[in-house]
Amino acid sequence: MTNTQVTEANSKEATGTNGQQTTEANLLQDCMSRFPLSTFLCGVGVGASIVYFFDGSLGSKRRAYVSEQVKGAIHNLEGAASSASEKARDLGHRAKETLAAAK
Repeated sequence: MTNTQVTEANSKEATGTNGQQTTEANLLQDCMSRFPLSTFLCGVGVGASIVYFFDGSLGSKRRAYVSEQVKGAIHNLEGAASSASEKARDLGHRAKETLAAAK
């Protein structure tokens, strides 16, 4: 296949039968036209995060710190959920007692 044939084949793959671009190309183009700066900034943020956490010298300490923070947050959420459950159960018992006393 010559270079001209390859170029023609690629252009045929990128366009539909009526000359319009395929759906995937339309979605990408639509996304980039609507959110060009936010898409770029998101990519920069993801790249910076990867470099930050997988740094050769301090990356393991950073990952361990984040892991401990997440574990602590989960522990706190579990405690809050348990406390809320106990309070809800207590309020239910009090409501039953109040209704029983009213009868």
